[in-house]
Amino acid sequence: MEKSKLTRKERTLNPDMENRKNFIAYDGIKLYAETDIPIPGKSRSLEGGMLTPQSIWHGYDPKEERFEEETVFSEGNIKKYTFCAMHREDGNLTVELDVHTPEYDSPKGVLIIGEYGRLPQKSVIESIVKRGIYVFTADYNGLKPDTLTVFPPSLSYGKHGNEGEHLTRLFPTAVETCPYLYTLIHRRVLALLSEKFGQKEIIVLGIRSGVEIAMQVAGTEKKSVTALACICGAGYPEYSDIPRYGSGKLSLDDVTLSFIVGASGVSYMKNYPNPVFVAVGSNDTYSDVDRISSLEKLIMGTLTTSIAQKFTDNIDTRTWNNCLRWLNSAFWGSDFPHAPVSTVEVNRDGTVYANITAAFIPKIKGLTLYYSYNNIDHKSRIWRKIACETAGEGQYIAKLEFDEQCTSLFYYTEAVYVNGMIVTESPKYTDLSENRVLISPQKSSAVLFRHGAEGEFLPVSEDAVIPEGKVCEGTVPSGAKGTVCHDGSMKLFVGDACKTINPDKLLQADTYSNEPYALLEIKVTAGYPATEYRASKRIQPGSTFTGTQFACNDFKDDFFRPLTKWAEVNLITVITPDVIINKLTFI
Repeated sequence: MEKSKLTRKERTLNPDMENRKNFIAYDGIKLYAETDIPIPGKSRSLEGGMLTPQSIWHGYDPKEERFEEETVFSEGNIKKYTFCAMHREDGNLTVELDVHTPEYDSPKGVLIIGEYGRLPQKSVIESIVKRGIYVFTADYNGLKPDTLTVFPPSLSYGKHGNEGEHLTRLFPTAVETCPYLYTLIHRRVLALLSEKFGQKEIIVLGIRSGVEIAMQVAGTEKKSVTALACICGAGYPEYSDIPRYGSGKLSLDDVTLSFIVGASGVSYMKNYPNPVFVAVGSNDTYSDVDRISSLEKLIMGTLTTSIAQKFTDNIDTRTWNNCLRWLNSAFWGSDFPHAPVSTVEVNRDGTVYANITAAFIPKIKGLTLYYSYNNIDHKSRIWRKIACETAGEGQYIAKLEFDEQCTSLFYYTEAVYVNGMIVTESPKYTDLSENRVLISPQKSSAVLFRHGAEGEFLPVSEDAVIPEGKVCEGTVPSGAKGTVCHDGSMKLFVGDACKTINPDKLLQADTYSNEPYALLEIKVTAGYPATEYRASKRIQPGSTFTGTQFACNDFKDDFFRPLTKWAEVNLITVITPDVIINKLTFI
């Protein structure tokens, strides 16, 4: 089947059509259930045209069927229930619901929708409960080893590991997909909490892939959901590998377009009236920070954004604590400060300035502008930061520096208030290809990392929220100190430091391990599209740091092709845990 092609100019259609009920916005593309752009013909799920969320859920009432809930376990502040999410001829869909109770009874609760393949972190649940808020988690896909969730044969695809095409396609129909089933389960949870437990104030919180289901639940239960929080996800996952900006055409085949319109999270977000919170890493792969602005334009409610700088598919404790503040604010109906608003301008001499306007109440503790340039791939983008200077009441200014001609500029401003609140504007893009910017002398050094200097390693974790202290200081027997990650990997963005390094140079890592002849494995990410290269060497034993050296061609990709240029490297990851690193340098 021939794919439909959309050029960048074709992404904006007739503005008079925007008020039609069957209008759907997706990543700045205006899609309609009637012509306007090439769309699939008749769906097997609906006679007459493309499916929309309204048509898929038309007539469904989550309170209509019997819940048949039972208490099966109670210990401490945790209670387990089972309830019937759906009655089927071949058996009932029974779901386990865990209720985490705060010290004092509260009408406020958070419904956490975790990832498809990973249970919500206990630390995340506990931190919410400590705030006097109920936490509810449903084992919606039978992920737990001792799960009480039971799928009848006709819904067996809902079980984790059995999803197949039901997870990513409208297969065989829209109501026989995992997104539909998982959304139905959580709509039933909300109805159960209201009918049987008297919970009237619920915020839905999605984590990574669970954000897609959280968006669908919030979009179909606007009156039942007080607000929506998205952790390590901001919609548009189908385009996580496709940069929003840049040249080329956007291809949408019929299968992809049908799924986007009928089963993607953002298709449920149009005109969502309640507050939304998004917390993502600046270099996420589950989501794209460049597309947060698309979500902001789609909803009617207030969007609060918090970006964890240089994190990938994780957020740090600082960002999570900001989410907790937002939860409290959303429950009480109080306003989070509005995000700063930044614009850039180029002076006659080529100097680039950013002008920032920020709300002054409560008092601002500090304003930081983050910017990156000439890299449309958000996953490998190097972000620089500048402290903004006061230029008047509520007005700030920042001077941007470049060491090469800037064609594409990405930037956003973060405001930190004295009461701990953090607000980030949605990242912006400006095309400066027609401007000649002032170029500063290039700052390069053979030293990529030295313990204690600026530019520290960041942790890599399977957890969405990384606890403090995961990357810490380590001491070797000689008394010298370095940086170590005892559990998992750690990464270092090297910025532009490799640009002037010749391929014949060696990368030396001054390392120490308690294990004799430990295998040091390092991964570098280079080029566009980003490619990963790996190499490993044995660490020589000793009482202090020893140099472990890597040649450029020691690093091989998945096809055993060597890295040819250090200049293309922008990220270095030390995969081996418990290795103390004092310095990374080229020799």
